Amino acid sequence: MTTYTPPRLFYILMFSFLLKAINLLGQDTLTLPALINQIQRGNTDSIREMANLDFQSRIVDSLKTPNSFNRSFQEFKNVSVVTSDDKLFKIFSWTFPNFSGDRYYYFGFIQYRKNLSDSIQLFSLIDSTSTISKPESEKLKSNKWLGSVYYSINTIKYQGKYYYILLGWKGFNQQQTKKVIEVCYIENNEVRFGFPLLKIGSVYKNRIIFSYTSQATMSLKFEKGGKKIVFDHINSPKNKSDVEVISQTGPDGTYDSFLLTKGRYILEKDVDERSETTPKIQLAEPPKEIKQIDKK
Repeated sequence: MTTYTPPRLFYILMFSFLLKAINLLGQDTLTLPALINQIQRGNTDSIREMANLDFQSRIVDSLKTPNSFNRSFQEFKNVSVVTSDDKLFKIFSWTFPNFSGDRYYYFGFIQYRKNLSDSIQLFSLIDSTSTISKPESEKLKSNKWLGSVYYSINTIKYQGKYYYILLGWKGFNQQQTKKVIEVCYIENNEVRFGFPLLKIGSVYKNRIIFSYTSQATMSLKFEKGGKKIVFDHINSPKNKSDVEVISQTGPDGTYDSFLLTKGRYILEKDVDERSETTPKIQLAEPPKEIKQIDKK
């Protein structure tokens, strides 16, 4: 099976003119929303790859325009777009499932502005999931990203610095789905992923990853204006060497949460999931052919 390697922004720009010249499947006449549809529903992996490459090369121009930060991009039905409440950070993310549905690739861009001016920094995100050996502890950058489709964001301040907490959906294969709590920040004009703001017991983690059977759904959401992250507790089979371990994992009907305390999220077990202040967040519509992002 051929492995698809996501292209770097340099190659996207260098070969964009070639893609349009080839005019494969008439893609140069398609709108960006139509290209997204090809990415998600193309009849072959090659169609999806070429549509995705073309989409990236063309969206770069859109995201570089001065007023683009204020656009909603609602026409991108299968691209998730979330903006921080300080209006300085916007992240675009989407998935590239292969035709057989047994592998997912992730793509994204971040727009960042230091103040509320029209000057924008644009960062391309390169999915490096297969090369990240310790996903909950490694500190990552835009060119080494644990790809996810982010559907919610909260801004927090810790020791005088601002961090963006992202909740993400990560289809993995036909048996396993993941969700992610990611920490993102800007430092020295670079995007950084991972910072020890999530505490479980005595251990601080750079990010949290939940894995469960693809037959289940998991709720992961902000509550109380971002002061809490409430989520389904995932059961853990006793025999973790069992080949069927993933098929046995899923929500057990109880809930845990992370409570924001002095700028860090601290784990609380067995919480009451009900909340009177749950923010209403409009989530991006995920690809139709893969399991829906849990809008809970």
